Amino acid sequence: MADNQPYDPSVICTEEGNFLYFGFAPCIINIPRYRGQDLRGGSVIVSNGDVGYKGRLEEEKLMSVGNDHGGLVKVKDQWYIFYHRHTYINQYNRQGCAERVFFDEKGNIPQVTITTSGMNPKPLSGDASYPAVYCCNLTNGHMGALSSIGRSNQEADFPYMTCEDGERFITNIKDGCMVGYKYINLSETHQIEVVYRADADGEIEIYTEPGGEKKRESRLREAPGGNAPGRLSRLIRKKNCI
Repeated sequence: MADNQPYDPSVICTEEGNFLYFGFAPCIINIPRYRGQDLRGGSVIVSNGDVGYKGRLEEEKLMSVGNDHGGLVKVKDQWYIFYHRHTYINQYNRQGCAERVFFDEKGNIPQVTITTSGMNPKPLSGDASYPAVYCCNLTNGHMGALSSIGRSNQEADFPYMTCEDGERFITNIKDGCMVGYKYINLSETHQIEVVYRADADGEIEIYTEPGGEKKRESRLREAPGGNAPGRLSRLIRKKNCI
């Protein structure tokens, strides 16, 4: 490659219209990129930390980043980017994802954001329950990159997803952590319930858009003995999507 950057072994080649697209992922910030048309230039398709989307910087990543092995697939006239993100404390624990992608009139693929709704053509129903691990954003404001040996830096104390006795959940949530889900149709929603387990008292704040108005805040109570799950239910009235 002309930029002399090392790349992941996951390379794809596909055709759309009059163009060939050569896809690859750089090893430094692993996000599926492509070179189209005459194979010069190139752009990010999706980032498992939303790096690059609407100008987001690498240090502003919304999840831990690492390899993603992305691939473009066309299903019934709709193109999708398939990739994975990282859920635990190393690159070997992965969650498969897919997003809808589109080609513009010049044959370029504008970057898409990582979502909870994924391949669905519409936002998810707001009258349903979803596992916490369906989040598309999970950050404490300074998420780091992962390696094959995991988060060996003790200062890199990140929230992450895990599983215990068949139960999937998010753990290590501390002050300043954000857990985000998009897109969900809130016109169907009258009340939000959060099931949690806490080893200390805390507070949860609910927003319907990043940096927007805080809709609700509630106290989280320490579980007796640190084991009993708690339930938090709060009314929320906003005819919109998150």
